[in-house]
Amino acid sequence: MKKSLKNNIDEFLADTQYARGFSEHTTISYKNDLNQFMNFGIRYFSKQINNVSSLDREMIIHFLDHQFELGRRPKTVSRRLCLLYTSDAADE
Repeated sequence: MKKSLKNNIDEFLADTQYARGFSEHTTISYKNDLNQFMNFGIRYFSKQINNVSSLDREMIIHFLDHQFELGRRPKTVSRRLCLLYTSDAADE
């Protein structure tokens, strides 16, 4: 049985804070970044992201473009891209 995307995200966040020793502030930032991506999928693609198979390259590219349109700094957008790929949320 596949885990839901929310379960993958929760496990990733717990791992970053407890196993890897990241600060609570960093974990909260990661959670906000991942929630922004999920909300983007709903708002702009009318697509609820319930599991990893819901993710696609087009959605990620549009999300990153949208971040630049909002005036996010390249460093912020880069962090969000890395987070999508390093979290289990982007891994089947």
